[in-house]
Amino acid sequence: MAPVTAFASSSPASSGSPSSSSSSSSSSSSSSSRSLTVCLPGETHTLGAVLRTLLLQSETVEFAGYSVPHPSQCSMNLRVQTTGKSRV
Repeated sequence: MAPVTAFASSSPASSGSPSSSSSSSSSSSSSSSRSLTVCLPGETHTLGAVLRTLLLQSETVEFAGYSVPHPSQCSMNLRVQTTGKSRV
């Protein structure tokens, strides 16, 4: 299984940067973070469209989208931004 890379940011305009890494994932954390970008190697539009649709059904998700960087690369970037409100 290929490693997953995650990027977190506290503002919608910043893209974040990777921090600590392990054999299976890499992510950065922030207590005020509302957005997350995840690189999923080996995945394409098939999973991206499903995840985006499911995420947008949540009231706490402000934005969900994905991109496939290049058609010849089997990789997908998924970005999620929340409203910051807890789901109660």
